[in-house]
Amino acid sequence: MKKIKAGNVDLNIYDGVLGLRCSGGADSTLLLYHLAKHSSNTIYCYVLATEEWQYKEYPMAKQVVDKVTELTGNSNIIVRELRSAAKDLDTLMTLTNNAATDDNINMLYSGITKRPPQEDESSFSTAFNENSTFRHTDTVVPTLYETTYMPLANHNKRDVYEAYVSAGILDQLFPLTFSCVDAIDEHCGNCWWCEERTWAFGRLV
Repeated sequence: MKKIKAGNVDLNIYDGVLGLRCSGGADSTLLLYHLAKHSSNTIYCYVLATEEWQYKEYPMAKQVVDKVTELTGNSNIIVRELRSAAKDLDTLMTLTNNAATDDNINMLYSGITKRPPQEDESSFSTAFNENSTFRHTDTVVPTLYETTYMPLANHNKRDVYEAYVSAGILDQLFPLTFSCVDAIDEHCGNCWWCEERTWAFGRLV
């Protein structure tokens, strides 16, 4: 196992075949870049593509994977599309965990982050719409659960921004990522996820 720094994020690059829940968002894209840069083993990218989004999650994630391959020269990335009628956490967890088991991966990476500080989030025009306290800014959680690793779980999106800048990939990769939950083709700019993105990166694209 290698230990690297991505900005101020401590990141373990585990041995063996690796998997990543690849949403095409800024968090999973950052992890994919570092996995591709620092691992010579096969990396499986699991993309949940849904009927309600016309399965557009897959091409959005695939363009990110293609760019990471270009930037790192790593062609050992396999993209697996996991189709579902609708997107929800239980479906995401079940399908990706089953795929990871089928592929005999050693570690499954997930790019979840915590929310902004309360004083910053209070300025958002849209309220956070998840009931889980997992992402609360004051909650410290383990980052390793057996074979699932969440290195960003105790960091917010501004730490992700700093990691992009530190790696020199902000302009190459960030514009290809997508965070919006209320639109398909472009960021709406109004949902909580768009506001978080703007708060952290200072822009949507």
